[in-house]
Amino acid sequence: MQCGRLFLAGDAAHIVPPTGAKGLNLAVADVLVLARALDVKYRHNSGNELDRYSTTCLRRVWKAERFSWYMTTMLHHNHAETQFERRIHRADLDLIRTSRAAAAALAENHVGLPFDGPAAEKDRSQHHSGDSSSCPGAKGGMARPPAGTAP
Repeated sequence: MQCGRLFLAGDAAHIVPPTGAKGLNLAVADVLVLARALDVKYRHNSGNELDRYSTTCLRRVWKAERFSWYMTTMLHHNHAETQFERRIHRADLDLIRTSRAAAAALAENHVGLPFDGPAAEKDRSQHHSGDSSSCPGAKGGMARPPAGTAP
C-alpha cells in the first residue's frame, strides 16, 4: 500500500467484493491510519507508524476480505458447490439466526472492526479521559465517538 513516499488508500490499494459492503469502511480506515501516522511523523519526527502503515491496514483489509468471502459464499448459490458445501452455508445461516454470539460476530464484522495499534490505544485513552475540550458543548466527556466504532 506504499511505494517510497507514495501511500495508497481505499480502492487504489485494495479491492474487496461488494458482498460485505466494506469498500468505503476500508477507505476511511486507511485514511485514518495514514492521518495518524502523518501526525506522529510531523509532530514528533517519528516515521515508525508510517513504516507500519501497510501492515496495519492490511490486517483490517484481510479481515474484510474474509468477511466478504464468507458473506458471498453463504448468501449466493454456486452451481459448482457440493451438497455438503450448500448444507454448511445453510448451517451458517441457522447459526446466525439462533446464536447471539454468531449474530454479534457478524454484526461487528459488518459495521466495522475496532482499530488496533499504538495510535488507537492513545485515542482510546483520550476518548475515555473525560476531556471534552475539543468539542464545545460535549457532555459526559465524550467529545468523539468511542473507539472501536465504525469505520
